[in-house]
Amino acid sequence: MLHLNFMVEPATSPAPAPSALAGLRRVATFAASAALFAALVDALVETWQSQAPARIWVALPIILYLAFMAWLFRQGRRRPPAAQLVWLSSFVLLGATALGTTAEGGLDAGIRLASLPTRVVLSGATAAVVAMAVVSLLQSPLPVVARLVAAVAGVYSIAAFGHGIADASPYARLLQGGADWQRLPYWLQGTVVGALGIVPLALVVEVTLAMARLKVRGRLFRVAAFALGVVLAQAGVTAPLRPAPSAPGSTTPQLRSTLETPPARSATS
Repeated sequence: MLHLNFMVEPATSPAPAPSALAGLRRVATFAASAALFAALVDALVETWQSQAPARIWVALPIILYLAFMAWLFRQGRRRPPAAQLVWLSSFVLLGATALGTTAEGGLDAGIRLASLPTRVVLSGATAAVVAMAVVSLLQSPLPVVARLVAAVAGVYSIAAFGHGIADASPYARLLQGGADWQRLPYWLQGTVVGALGIVPLALVVEVTLAMARLKVRGRLFRVAAFALGVVLAQAGVTAPLRPAPSAPGSTTPQLRSTLETPPARSATS
């Protein structure tokens, strides 16, 4: 008798191909990493060529970081992933920006990037930190109402910084009552709400969560970024504010009430 044994082997499905979304994410991460490296090199060259006193403070961390990255890539092993390079490069760029404000005249003649003046770079950096703080607060376990308020306040703050960037307003003036909606109290202006409200709040929340969960990894970059954002804001708040130049024959709304006095009546009858 003929016996036929049929052995059915389990079907092995091929390894799933990476999705298009994952591929796009890798490409975007690599592009962001390359763009940040280019921004660091550009900031180093432009700031050094500006002959500003703050150029040493801006150039030193960038040079050290680029030298370390060059040495690390030459080793050919244990290279950090592109996502981690994005965080590292962002931290170094933000740190160089904050260090530049510590030198004399660093708010006006500090870091330069993409042919933009220092005041614009500082406002853009602070707006980016505010946006990061809003994302962090939205992902936090705060009540829903608090997260919604933080989101609205963040949009309001970023819009105020954006208007200051468009006008090339001095960074210190934006944080000392010279932002949009000047009829509002100083502490309700968008730049102050973001730089001195949302960012410190996000810093406290991140530190509290890290201590409560005993998990610093994954939060270290956020904590460092928010701390540097507080340093930037503190430099803008404490800097001496020079009076803004005004056009001949015009007065600012703040001074108009004191400058406009009724004319004295003539003594002639």
